[in-house]
Amino acid sequence: MSQKSYDVTFTPEDQKRTHRLARVVAPPLRTVYRVFGRWVDENPHNIPQNGPAILAVYHASLLDPVFVALSLWSHGRMPRFMAKSPLFTGIIGRPMRALGQIPVLRNSASASDSLKYARKALDAGECVVIYPQGTLTKNPELWPENFKTGVARLALESGVPIVPVAHWGTSALMPPGAKKPALKPGNIVRISYGEPIDISGIELTRENLRAITNHVEAVIARDVARLSGKPLPERYTHALELSL
Repeated sequence: MSQKSYDVTFTPEDQKRTHRLARVVAPPLRTVYRVFGRWVDENPHNIPQNGPAILAVYHASLLDPVFVALSLWSHGRMPRFMAKSPLFTGIIGRPMRALGQIPVLRNSASASDSLKYARKALDAGECVVIYPQGTLTKNPELWPENFKTGVARLALESGVPIVPVAHWGTSALMPPGAKKPALKPGNIVRISYGEPIDISGIELTRENLRAITNHVEAVIARDVARLSGKPLPERYTHALELSL
């Protein structure tokens, strides 16, 4: 599959098809992942029950998307993950395309298409999940860092609030660099859905994009600190207050 040949559509027929497939895939996947642990959701009322949604999610393990997807599905939302384009090829590529996920086309003339696909999903009332780091955290203590401004741009252009999502427990099952998950049936993954961050009416400037991005990163870091029991590093405290 070339980047140019792949398109993403969210017609009513597409939505019905992907929801049917998810209803088949989710139950056995949930059963399999109970072998590795279970998840507990905090404040799921912050997940919009319908209509467009943007979720900015902490990323510390290759298992994160599965737990987040199962969590969202259990609350009635079909997640549309923005994921790097190589995942849309090979064995895993077929289900990624069939489930209507969104390719992030990096370092190419088509890179801007990624946000266009996400905007199309929002226009169709979908739940778009973004990892603002773009990859697993490289921080040795697993703090979120180096968020890209794409989530802020998408929110400003669409007028859709950002729901910050933190979690803790997936890195115990499969830390960054691990080749396979560990069997820890008693492990609990806690997923926290923060209050939506409404940035409608804010001017789209480079400075505002960075300020919003830093704020989202700090809010997620604060919730990671709470879930993990670790003190929040001082570098995040200033950005917890969004002042533009």
